[in-house]
Amino acid sequence: MRLAARTGLGLTTFGVLGAVAALTAPSASAVVLGIAVMPSSSKSCVNTPFTVQVDVDPITSLIPVTLSVDGTQVDQKTPGILATSVTFTWTPATAGTHTLVGAQLLTSKQTTVTVDPCTPVTPPGGTGSATSLIPSGSAF
Repeated sequence: MRLAARTGLGLTTFGVLGAVAALTAPSASAVVLGIAVMPSSSKSCVNTPFTVQVDVDPITSLIPVTLSVDGTQVDQKTPGILATSVTFTWTPATAGTHTLVGAQLLTSKQTTVTVDPCTPVTPPGGTGSATSLIPSGSAF
């Protein structure tokens, strides 16, 4: 086989392998990898802050990530050079089920959070104040 023919065959094989690799590689637009919500206490309550973590591909870490709650954008941050996540703080103002979406470019991930009203409970028989235990006119 002549040198020119072997070179042509080598370049053709290299081109085919390159095309196969390009077609089977993961999409570069898959930049938001996940979203997680962590309450700051053991209960998910109104007016209690939550930490929301959006995981991203480090290749796209200089592209802003937006956080939306129930369809309204509430914050936007840029992860930073080669960062794999960005965190937000979200404090729900209402009880119920809320949909949180982390988005970057054309991709997004979502999760739902159920928030309780968590109203304080007054113990039976009083307000819980110690002042009722001290008689009026006392030296205390």
